[in-house]
Amino acid sequence: MYSFSIRYVKILIFLLIFSTLSLGEILAQQTIRGKILDARSGESIIGAFVVLKDQPTKGAMSGLDGSFVVTNVSTLPVTITVSFVGYKPQEIVVESTANFIINLVEDQLMLSEVVVYGDNNGRTDHSARTLERMSINVINIVSSRSIEASPDLTVVNVLQRVSSVSVEKSGQGEGRYPIIRGMNKQYSYTLVDGVKIPSPDDKNRYVPMNIFPSDLLERLEVSKSLTANMEGDAIGGTINMVMKNAPEQFIVKANFATGYSQYLLNNPYYQFDKKSINRQSPAEIHGNDYWATEADFSLKNLVFEKKNALPDLSAGMTSAISFPMAIRPITGHDPLRDTFFLR
Repeated sequence: MYSFSIRYVKILIFLLIFSTLSLGEILAQQTIRGKILDARSGESIIGAFVVLKDQPTKGAMSGLDGSFVVTNVSTLPVTITVSFVGYKPQEIVVESTANFIINLVEDQLMLSEVVVYGDNNGRTDHSARTLERMSINVINIVSSRSIEASPDLTVVNVLQRVSSVSVEKSGQGEGRYPIIRGMNKQYSYTLVDGVKIPSPDDKNRYVPMNIFPSDLLERLEVSKSLTANMEGDAIGGTINMVMKNAPEQFIVKANFATGYSQYLLNNPYYQFDKKSINRQSPAEIHGNDYWATEADFSLKNLVFEKKNALPDLSAGMTSAISFPMAIRPITGHDPLRDTFFLR
């Protein structure tokens, strides 16, 4: 009984000491209260940050009336940092828990001018339609996005998708010369980035459009009416190939497309073995004194087999690199840049 009473007294003494220390720590903690206002208008600033300089993780944010409360501050004085977007940050030394007002000054920056640059390069269908609408003459534009979505490998294949433009084909069935508005091909001329180019033919001045790969185009412009800044020989129309800009770094771009027709599935073609055909006569192979026999003439080329056509396949690759040249212009401007496109 006596030992139990001593233990009970010790526990009470321990709890009393612990409570006294905890109460002292609680009473030692302070609470900082204040309000943040605009120094010019006097209006309350909502959402300003108040942070203890020595304890960045402890702070508060101003409410709808600009007031803030920072609790559990151990000792005073303490330095607080007040910041808000568009205002200069302030550091204030707080020595008491009385309410105080902080006036923030706007962080003004005077600009002489604001210049906004835009580039409508006709790369997308939306920008191409915008260029058509803003043009002073009748013009059709095919964007690079449309060219990438189509299986066209050359510029002449792209031109046949433009309204009022037809294509004159060669003897092999390949398109070569565009015909604008039904007029002869000699009544139209071709531009590259607005510069007229000569024809590779020494007899005619019109340019075959199947020699230009479509992967190099930023956009394709077909003008169907003349303006004062055009040459007078473009009675039929003008084709302007706007090339892609020089890239900032080396790029490699590839496209691949395939397709098949239901007609080819239902209608196979007949084929014989072409390898079995002798390109030379038995006398050319063995000499003039050789007597030909039946074995020298194969009959495999008379055996026909049904086969289905292979799927259509088109693929292309564009590689471009841009680098500064060693020769600089006399005027001291930026170094000249050259671009190489490989296809």
